[in-house]
Amino acid sequence: MNKFFAALFFAFFTIAQLSIVSAAQSPLRYQAYIEKSGWLSVVGDNDVAGTVDKGRRLEAIRISLDSSNSIQYCAHVEKEGWQGWKRDGQVAGTTDKSLRMEAIKIKLSGSYADTYDIYYRVHVEKSGWLQWVKNGETAGTTGKSLRIEAIQIKLVAKNSSNSNDRNNNRRNRYNWNEDNDSDDWDNDTHYRRHGRNSF
Repeated sequence: MNKFFAALFFAFFTIAQLSIVSAAQSPLRYQAYIEKSGWLSVVGDNDVAGTVDKGRRLEAIRISLDSSNSIQYCAHVEKEGWQGWKRDGQVAGTTDKSLRMEAIKIKLSGSYADTYDIYYRVHVEKSGWLQWVKNGETAGTTGKSLRIEAIQIKLVAKNSSNSNDRNNNRRNRYNWNEDNDSDDWDNDTHYRRHGRNSF
């Protein structure tokens, strides 16, 4: 029996380690510009950028992959509506104008578009975390004057178990809504600290 539990623990630990390595090796990086805080630290695949339960609007974002692939994104901004598509680290949204981002669309191009889906969801004023969307779909709201407060983005291999929309949105009920009191969190800004300070 002890050998069984030891084997089970080892398998679980191995899977967890593989997941961590996979996330660490992901080329996805993004950075949020937040009311009262400006640019926050750069975060990576599946991390949260922005603030939760602080009533602060997300005003701008920039997103990048590695040099051989491209990611494109388009922001819906207060008073401006949909902006043009930005790509590869360009700023979408506005800075120093006190205008909220209300929605975003993200899509891949290059070789990654053939092998990966890009999933993303936003934390919205009065609604909390919305469902995951992917590949150019709209995350957020338009015509409701509601601010985005945080965003989470991840690369998912096509046809993998994690690419199932139902599975992703089932996780939406459980992830990132707990008390974030661990040492891995900055409780003022609610983003994970991984030492990524450059974009």
